[in-house]
Amino acid sequence: MATLTPMAGEANSLALLNDLLHPPEKEGQDEDQPEKVTPSPYAHPGSIGPPASSTTREKERSDKGIWDQEEVQEATEIAFDDDRAEPEYEMMFKQAVTTEDIFLGMTNKTPLTSACEDLFLRIHLPNVQYKDVDLVVTSKHIDCQTPIHHLGLYLPHTVDHKSGKAKWLSEEQILEITLRVTREYDFLNK
Repeated sequence: MATLTPMAGEANSLALLNDLLHPPEKEGQDEDQPEKVTPSPYAHPGSIGPPASSTTREKERSDKGIWDQEEVQEATEIAFDDDRAEPEYEMMFKQAVTTEDIFLGMTNKTPLTSACEDLFLRIHLPNVQYKDVDLVVTSKHIDCQTPIHHLGLYLPHTVDHKSGKAKWLSEEQILEITLRVTREYDFLNK
């Protein structure tokens, strides 16, 4: 094993550090082992140890596609030149609160939006009938279209779009949408 001398230079120190981390094997050293680092004026921390081997494999690509399926993100087309008016909308969070939460404080629920279970949207659609409303909900986006209005809205959190509920209030001409929020760490708030 190599010993450090008080007057060892920087390049020599790196080579000696390499000897400490990877002691040389006996005379029968394999050929695939890297050569021992020799001191040079261009030594750097990357020259310590064996060279990095590439462990990444090329994924199989479709001959017809430009991108892999993982590279394509979910996106909704937004028509920027749409001349329909954007309706008024309200976005609120709902929380299921029980007597245990109010009086005993036995759960981890707080009044913060991070402890809310549902996202509630109220879209005001004046002069519109229920049959004219076209609503498309994905996990990150809502698209509500009528002949008069168009609302393309990205949601602040991912939602469970398959279990959402929509309700049309015909007297007020309001569409109410309730969506269950799915966050990564929701289990902490239960």
